[in-house]
Amino acid sequence: MINKSLNIEKLSIDYNNNTPNYVVIDKLFDNNFIKECEKEFMTIDDNEFIKYSNKYFEYEKYAMNDTSKMPKNLSILFDYIHSDEFIEFVSKVTSLDKLYVDEKRWGGGLHKTNPSGYLSMHKDFNVLPESYTSKKQMLRCINLIGYITDENTESSFGDLEFWNSSEERIHKINNKFNNWVLFDTRNNYHGHPYPYKGIKPRMSIASYYYIKTNIDSEVWSSTQYLKLPWMEDSEEYLNSREERASSKKRYKDFYKKNNKDE
Repeated sequence: MINKSLNIEKLSIDYNNNTPNYVVIDKLFDNNFIKECEKEFMTIDDNEFIKYSNKYFEYEKYAMNDTSKMPKNLSILFDYIHSDEFIEFVSKVTSLDKLYVDEKRWGGGLHKTNPSGYLSMHKDFNVLPESYTSKKQMLRCINLIGYITDENTESSFGDLEFWNSSEERIHKINNKFNNWVLFDTRNNYHGHPYPYKGIKPRMSIASYYYIKTNIDSEVWSSTQYLKLPWMEDSEEYLNSREERASSKKRYKDFYKKNNKDE
């Protein structure tokens, strides 16, 4: 299913030479197949998605992680990017062994941003909350994001951006059709922080890859957001960012389970 003409050795070199570690893969899958996925995506009613409308973090963003609700080709795609064959491909590119996926697709799945929507620059949660009670936790390491909107995206403000902690842009990647990005999500601020101006929705596929290791609960964190570059700061905005970043507040039910097990 994957594009067999890809040069995995070159992808790995590019990935490891970039800071932060990332590689852009054009036409990871057959264009015709991804076009069918786009058509299916467009048929899914907004009511089937989880909607995010927080002006500080995610605005006009929709997400679906339940493959039983997905049409045929989208479901096939997700099954494949969680398969042993594809995980091996990710391992070869990133030089990370023994990668795992979360079958519930926490935070991943189908993502859609409607015109005027955006996603603030953020650093992802580091430990899968459902693994808090496990002997070894699931440390989130790699994100795969693929874009399936088939239109000219050059001036849509839908680019994926990487920033540093000083709120400076270091990379910008166009969200063109069948463009895929593999990147190390550890200590990596990413998002598309400007209101989207595309004609069609900005549609993407997101899958995350983990390693199992022991992680001290003191360093567990939720999503850490930077200030939107065009929004005035305020005490409310600052407090909202601090609260979002606290895993103890956002995932308190999982901490309760952890304490009960101990």
